[in-house]
Amino acid sequence: MGPKDAIWPGCWNARRILPGVWRASCLDEVDWSAVVEDGVRTVVDLRDHTLEVGPCRRVHAPLEAGLRDDPHFRELMDSTGLVSPLYYEAFCARWPERVAAAVAAVDRADRGVVVCCHAGWDRTGMIAAILLKRAGATEREILADYARSWDHADPDGQGDARRAKLGDAGTTWQAALTAFLRSAGSNF
Repeated sequence: MGPKDAIWPGCWNARRILPGVWRASCLDEVDWSAVVEDGVRTVVDLRDHTLEVGPCRRVHAPLEAGLRDDPHFRELMDSTGLVSPLYYEAFCARWPERVAAAVAAVDRADRGVVVCCHAGWDRTGMIAAILLKRAGATEREILADYARSWDHADPDGQGDARRAKLGDAGTTWQAALTAFLRSAGSNF
């Protein structure tokens, strides 16, 4: 079930994670011919704001839209920085309907769907882990998929901040992701 990197010029973190399902970073400046050539027909965008670009059907499934004024969300931001996967379990417990809507958007799409956000690490990483777990991937396989995001370029410049926030919490992304996968919060 191993991932296969996608070569999509203009997208720095893209790969197939399941048959007909890809995960990716921002697709706003991607070479759409490469995306379509790989069989993608639907984009599930997890960002608050999305650009309607490209020939693919776009489904907007924002995980964090409208939460900036929510005190629970602000507390989660302060405590985790929304650093992947440090916040996954708490986010899924507090806003399961948002996560379920994103997962359902992937389920409703014909095969040939890509899930994306800005960097493809945080929001996309959470949904990818859930999809992989549900498909029967082992923890080791899910961790290996997630590790590939850390291997890609860091165009948003947040890699060091992510590592620091994990260090401040006294954990690693591997331990945080494993805890999430073993929690009830990852079952959708």
